[in-house]
Amino acid sequence: MKFTKEQAVEQLKGLLTEGGKTLHLSDRTINENIDDLIPLLVNDETELSDFISKALPFVKRTNANFEKEKADFIKSYKPTQSQTTQQQRKLRTQKARGFRHSAFSGLLNVI
Repeated sequence: MKFTKEQAVEQLKGLLTEGGKTLHLSDRTINENIDDLIPLLVNDETELSDFISKALPFVKRTNANFEKEKADFIKSYKPTQSQTTQQQRKLRTQKARGFRHSAFSGLLNVI
């Protein structure tokens, strides 16, 4: 192997984000994929470019799958009743605190 794992990770991340694309994989996922692929695709003579050309389709597919899963989740997400109620309580509390604060500061201006 004529390259380091770090070089492979950085080059793959660069290719995945080329043209302003969003990287949906965590560093951990990329590193674990590289750890799995190196023993399968690399020998002592393998150059970085050879490894990247073989590994990139696999990592791109994984990134695309994560992107689709995130998009599907966002499209189908509906907050539960308890989440909505908690958010409404929080807003009421914030408004009440803001009102008391503004009312109190108005009294200080009068005194």
